[in-house]
Amino acid sequence: MDFNRLVLNNDVDYINITTTKFKTNLIGISFLLPLNNSYLYQLVLLSQILIKTSASYPKEKLLSKKLNTLYDTQIFTNIDKRGKMFQMTFYLHYVSNKFIPKNILDEVSTLFKECLLDNSSITYEAVEKEKRLYKELIEAKSNNHTYLVIKKLYNEMFKGEDYLLMLDPELDLINQITYEEVLEAYDYLFKNAYVFTFNVGDEPKEKVLELFNSFNLKSGTMPLIKDQDDYLIKEKPSIFSVKNEAKQSFIAMGFRIDIHFDHPLYHSMFVLNKLFGGYFNSVLMQIIREKYGLVYYINSEYDWYKGFGLITAGASFENVDKTIKIINDIIDELKQGKYFDEYFEITKNQIINDQLDMDDSLLSLIERINRIIYLNQKEGQIDKKINKIMNLKTDDIIKCFEFIKLDTIVFLDTGE
Repeated sequence: MDFNRLVLNNDVDYINITTTKFKTNLIGISFLLPLNNSYLYQLVLLSQILIKTSASYPKEKLLSKKLNTLYDTQIFTNIDKRGKMFQMTFYLHYVSNKFIPKNILDEVSTLFKECLLDNSSITYEAVEKEKRLYKELIEAKSNNHTYLVIKKLYNEMFKGEDYLLMLDPELDLINQITYEEVLEAYDYLFKNAYVFTFNVGDEPKEKVLELFNSFNLKSGTMPLIKDQDDYLIKEKPSIFSVKNEAKQSFIAMGFRIDIHFDHPLYHSMFVLNKLFGGYFNSVLMQIIREKYGLVYYINSEYDWYKGFGLITAGASFENVDKTIKIINDIIDELKQGKYFDEYFEITKNQIINDQLDMDDSLLSLIERINRIIYLNQKEGQIDKKINKIMNLKTDDIIKCFEFIKLDTIVFLDTGE
């Protein structure tokens, strides 16, 4: 597998990964903007509008049918937030010419180019349709009790911070979006976003470079990713409940973690999260679920762009208080070095296997490409990460607790 970081015309980054491991190729263009921008929700709508029609195929069914005839080629998009950054990525996924009678790159890339560069797909009708679908998605989520608990935690924990953005907005905000604003968002995207391109597969990198140059893309300034807004340090965590007529409770515990992706303890914190609750055989699962039988499931997450940790668990209503207490007890025990003899080396080996397995997935390789751009690296540097993880000691992990503070707890309470 060969990594190359090249530059297109207009100083646009191009990351190429040459590999013959897959039956398909994946080409993409990613746009990075500040999360706190004037067109955030218009861009969300735009991400769906652009991929559904093209100048040659102005109806969604026509474009879909055409892509199906090209060996089920896919044009799709993904939006995400990374710390203070908003990311919108457009993908072209098609079969390698090794498995079909002809190379279809020219034909499928023409469709891809039409979707992105011709804004004729942005019509009043298309905007209104996507607004309706967006509202239906939000309304469906509002019936999900786990979503309500996590939304409450975010609203309380990140009040006044950019990190709240891109949680699903109020429906009135979507209603107010106009066709003209979505057109403005299109112009804003292409004039202001930091842009990078990528190719994963067996297509010659020079051919794809020539393709991307034909897009005549221009790149703006790289937005700030690291999110370290000032926040109030609490002596005790805030505790809230959400009333809902569910059959079981749901617990969410939010932690401030002052360890970001560029912190010296980043790799230690990454391992700590996996050891704590990131795997099925982690400490939380083995103690709280297997030993005590208090939860149906339990999991921990770590956002290294924001500096945020989240524990979620499903439990019966009568076990909520006991579950929270034991979670806190386990944290105190980990600070003293307990559980490391049993879980530390196993966790490190699992992480390393996960890192190596990333080479077996197209979309996982895209995350490696993202990190090359975010951290301004020349290549994926997977070997360096593995070596750092392998050389970590117990004391390296325990140091992380100096930077971790429980901030907010929200749990689902019976509606009775």
